[in-house]
Amino acid sequence: MADQESDSHSAVSAAASRCLRHITGTNVLGGVGMPLSSRSSLAEQAWELLQRREQAGAYRIVNIKDPLRLRRWYNLEVVAKHCKGLSWGAYFCLAWDLASVFTLMVAALVTSKYFLIAGLLVLFLLAVLQVGLRRAVLSPIFMLVPEGSSLFGLADHQRSALCFNLVHVILKTMCLMLAVSAFQSTSDTFSSFRCYGESEQDCSEAPDFLQSMCREGKFSAPDYISCTQQHDLWLEGNCNFNAAYCPLYDQFFSEPESSSSTSLNDRLTDEGSRAGGFFLYLGLMFGPFLCFGGSLWWAVTVVVLKKKCPWAAAPSPALREEVAAETQRRLKEFDPNKASMTGRAWILFDFGCFVFDIGTDFNTLLTYAATNNTAFFFVQAALLILAMMTQCRFGFRRVWTSFQESFAVGKRSDAFMEMTRMEKSCEAPLAMLLQYYAFWFLVSSPYAVFTAAFGMALSFRGMVSGSYELIHLSVADKLYHSAVEPEPEEKPTASG
Repeated sequence: MADQESDSHSAVSAAASRCLRHITGTNVLGGVGMPLSSRSSLAEQAWELLQRREQAGAYRIVNIKDPLRLRRWYNLEVVAKHCKGLSWGAYFCLAWDLASVFTLMVAALVTSKYFLIAGLLVLFLLAVLQVGLRRAVLSPIFMLVPEGSSLFGLADHQRSALCFNLVHVILKTMCLMLAVSAFQSTSDTFSSFRCYGESEQDCSEAPDFLQSMCREGKFSAPDYISCTQQHDLWLEGNCNFNAAYCPLYDQFFSEPESSSSTSLNDRLTDEGSRAGGFFLYLGLMFGPFLCFGGSLWWAVTVVVLKKKCPWAAAPSPALREEVAAETQRRLKEFDPNKASMTGRAWILFDFGCFVFDIGTDFNTLLTYAATNNTAFFFVQAALLILAMMTQCRFGFRRVWTSFQESFAVGKRSDAFMEMTRMEKSCEAPLAMLLQYYAFWFLVSSPYAVFTAAFGMALSFRGMVSGSYELIHLSVADKLYHSAVEPEPEEKPTASG
């Protein structure tokens, strides 16, 4: 009888331990370095708490395999830890990083589609308001990740946020370099003489953002039509850059006396074109160097000056105790019958981004076809097929079912996280890199500009969230162990 009670107590402790581990998304209860007595005590407290919740009528646990009903639900909301003693170098890094985010806003200025700026500003402000400025300084990419940094991820895997920030800098630099490479061409494309003189060619074929250079049906400098005729299809984006660059060149460099009568300052009345050329030149030509300089300054202030963050250190017993206390607090607050509105809102937002991301991929494919960008069309088609194959593996009905299950309790299920993880970690990065390169070849179509900007925003948000979950929280490992870990057998009771 004593052996049965001991076995039953061990099974209950193991079940409660699994329950807590899957709610928090960590292995902290069975973590390396935590005494067995602490794990057993915490499991007992969890089981007692579940029994009290049952007696209070919150929910019944008799017919749900004891506490294992909660095993599917991850709680990836996390506790943010802030560094102290931030130097001005960290703020310098943040300033340059934020400057590189304005790439899409630059596109709105160049194309004179100012409504894009309003939407981007709203998204940008919402992202900034989600976290404090100090956390944004530590890792600017966290502005798009509402979870911030995770104590749970650190206590389980000892992966600091500095590693995550490094990945962010690398990805941002790659995107900026791709944008710049789309404009690189022969030296005469960017020569100053193209910014002066007149052309007798018809400007009816010019895109909207160059219409301000049309005078009585004739196209004034720069010679956009001639530029597109002299370059191959994949280099026509250089003409767009050259057209936006000329107002900046004319403003900052002296004009030859022979061409004073054809000054672009006198000819251009559209302030959007002037501002667009200015920001486009600064953002695309200097962006990668500023990004590299900001990351280098960050490394100097944090590593050389030894101003390390508490979250960059190895997990200590105090950190594990803090995680255990937070685990108990969140278990007390969790009620599957009373899902929080905030949790449901984030699940709805994730699912909406997931659906719209697939939709924008298909729309981008049509946009490439409409703008005669054949190479981009085939690459995007391959990415779309990859995304569809991924979703077919889960089944479209299962996609909707996993969303309904998660939305009902306000927590993301294993199936829901696995579904969105594949989209974020596989398709989104590839699509975003392609969109960064192809964006400037689409400026002749206002519709293409809008849809490409929207698609890039969704891809970037998904990539940020996916890399955070994979690198910092190791969601893939947790989902794998959740799938392969066998269910504990239910032992018969004395009455049975």
